[in-house]
Amino acid sequence: MSLSLVSFEPSIYNNLKDSYPTIAELVQTHNEGTLAFLKANDALFPYVLKKSLEVKEPGDDNYKTWTEYLSAIEVYLEDLCNQDSVRRFKEHLRPARKELANEIHQKHYERFPLWPQVGQIQNSHVELGVANNYSSTPYIIIWACVGWINVQDSRPYKDKYIAEFNGKPDLKILALDNSKLRRLEELFKSDKNKALEQVSNRGKLTWEELK
Repeated sequence: MSLSLVSFEPSIYNNLKDSYPTIAELVQTHNEGTLAFLKANDALFPYVLKKSLEVKEPGDDNYKTWTEYLSAIEVYLEDLCNQDSVRRFKEHLRPARKELANEIHQKHYERFPLWPQVGQIQNSHVELGVANNYSSTPYIIIWACVGWINVQDSRPYKDKYIAEFNGKPDLKILALDNSKLRRLEELFKSDKNKALEQVSNRGKLTWEELK
């Protein structure tokens, strides 16, 4: 899948257009080449986190276990950001982690709002499809998580509750460096023909290259 799709998300494109009109114009007319050029010049950092996700939270109190399950998801997602490739953006990804944890927690609750009877297990597949973008100085963070997870609740004894999920959804992240974008915007504005030449000679940048 090409990275070009992200640039046409209205809020992202409008952000570029307001702050970097020349770059926005090139993104619109020479999309693939412009994104590849931005990556080559450290103005754009794309990441794909391809890893099986798994969280299991046991407890002896139904309300407390459900609350702690959300906290366990947040901690797990934070640990994912310790990977070498994305560690530099760990703090900038805090809002994304919070939103994704809430989404997983809420999807689980919507499917199973009540704990099962004693000795019973309930499980199901639920679909994730959440994305957002926001500013985190000096970056613009764009992220999406799409795919399926399996959610499960079990109650082996009267006072034993276990909430868990697992799956391997696609988690994709883009970080745009505002300081680099400002410099490139000035260069592009000073010589649009040269800018056009630069982006025209770039190849397509795909998510598959980042896996």
